Amino acid sequence: MERSLFQYRLLPSVLPVGVKTGVSIQALDGRQSFSESSTYEVVIRPQTRRLFGSADSPDEEKKHLEKALGTERAAALGESRLCPERFPAVLSGGRLTFSYTPEKEESYTLFLYENGERRPVEMEFYALEADLYAMRPLKGDFHAHSCRSDGQELPAVVAASYRSAGYDFAVLSDHRQYAPSCEMIDAYKNVRHDLLMVNGEEVHAPDNFVHVIHFGGGSSVNEIFRKDPDRYYREVAQIAENEEIPYPNRFLYAANRWCVRRIREAGGLAVYCHPHWIYGGQHNDPDDLSRLFLLNREFDAFELIGGQLHRENDLQVALWNDVRAQGVYVPPLGASDEHGTLNFGLFNQMFTIVFARENSVPAIIEAVRAGQCVAVEYLHRQNPILYYKQDEDEYNVHGTYRLVAYARFLLRNYFPCTAALAAPEGQLMREYILGVPNAAEALEALSGRTEGCYRALFGRS
Repeated sequence: MERSLFQYRLLPSVLPVGVKTGVSIQALDGRQSFSESSTYEVVIRPQTRRLFGSADSPDEEKKHLEKALGTERAAALGESRLCPERFPAVLSGGRLTFSYTPEKEESYTLFLYENGERRPVEMEFYALEADLYAMRPLKGDFHAHSCRSDGQELPAVVAASYRSAGYDFAVLSDHRQYAPSCEMIDAYKNVRHDLLMVNGEEVHAPDNFVHVIHFGGGSSVNEIFRKDPDRYYREVAQIAENEEIPYPNRFLYAANRWCVRRIREAGGLAVYCHPHWIYGGQHNDPDDLSRLFLLNREFDAFELIGGQLHRENDLQVALWNDVRAQGVYVPPLGASDEHGTLNFGLFNQMFTIVFARENSVPAIIEAVRAGQCVAVEYLHRQNPILYYKQDEDEYNVHGTYRLVAYARFLLRNYFPCTAALAAPEGQLMREYILGVPNAAEALEALSGRTEGCYRALFGRS
């Protein structure tokens, strides 16, 4: 977590572009408190635009500008466009306040001065255009297993673990089974909580080695061919005979098209997962098939980062970038494919940030299909003590430049805050399913805290 988050609270820390917004700075550490006898000033630097001069002295900034451009040209251009912006901060009710109108979508660094001397901390805020500002950032996982297939824990325990790790939503996608996701949701149906639990399954169609994640639909696809295999083979044959199929194994390609259509009919999202997973000494899916799936946008999204070796994920990223260079953008997802959430390695190592209008299944599916998501993977460092930062710099983020830049800000300044609030909720969820007295009341008492954090940091309260 960024050090500044322990010392100050900057509200809001996400601002709309072109809108004059009142901002407050609250000291969280008594040593950083503000004094009525001092004067305060904030200096703001946009992070993506190179400015002349130093943040330490207006006179020094002017000298740098004149040296670089010449006195006359510097005066003609105006210092305000090329030097950091400075604003007086007014102390009121123990907080410093100022107003700011961001002119561009990007991250901004704020320096705080007291009586002309800079305080030894940097704060960060982000400005967003209206379309992205309207979206809520959500941390989620699209691929997870319980002991109902080959995982380690009960469905209800899996859900509690996800909330403990700060997730906004999580699916249970057991192999060939939809019922465990219903079991997970039913376990908490009588208590108020803030984790969105999503129905799902990993679809394994007959005579088809490709794995497909079904996220969020209202009924099972696996049950269709389990109860009526003749229907499956008949409908796949019709696709293979009547539609353009770009692959030699027409049945295989048609079978996956059938799976995707049944998932969509159920109201779900169809995710192509882990084609480069090495199983039995070979990739799960042939490379030429994977490439065709992506180029033809056969699926709603691609599990770009999965619970696999880095070499396997690297190949998926390379393939995705090749296809992207050909003008096809398949929404990227990060997914743990966890088979155990307690000290089991993969859990919380890969996840997705979705930018949706709300934390609901329809909104998440809508956002993913629109490409409003990034895939995130945690990087293990063998000797992290050599690095002076131990937070978001340990993540790789994949997606469009716009969303990656914003996601990295959120990994530093937003998700650590919501994770801290969600952790005790996850523990109480475990206690609730174990029947611990008063766990339900305690869990319900914490409900709404992450929503409040979101509204405060985005200026929506």
